[in-house]
Amino acid sequence: MWEIMKEGDDQTLAIISLVTAILGFMMTPIAMSIIAVICGRIQLKRIEEDPETYGGKTLAQIGFWVGLIRGVTVLLMLVTVTFLYVIMFLIMGISIFALGA
Repeated sequence: MWEIMKEGDDQTLAIISLVTAILGFMMTPIAMSIIAVICGRIQLKRIEEDPETYGGKTLAQIGFWVGLIRGVTVLLMLVTVTFLYVIMFLIMGISIFALGA
């Protein structure tokens, strides 16, 4: 009888990595991205050490990279928006101070 999976049977962390990376687009992107990156990296390390037992290299790689890119993108957006708000309030404060003086 043939096996369903050709590589290692244990793909749990690879699947968790991919699912949390996809869920990062729908809810709590930073938390889901962190989970995706950690699980993906752990699974890739396990596959390197014992490819007979662990599988799901492609799933782990996709989950890792999607989680990493999504997390960095969200962080950059937050930093940009925060910076723009600070600039806006500085301009408002300067203009209010100038009008009041």
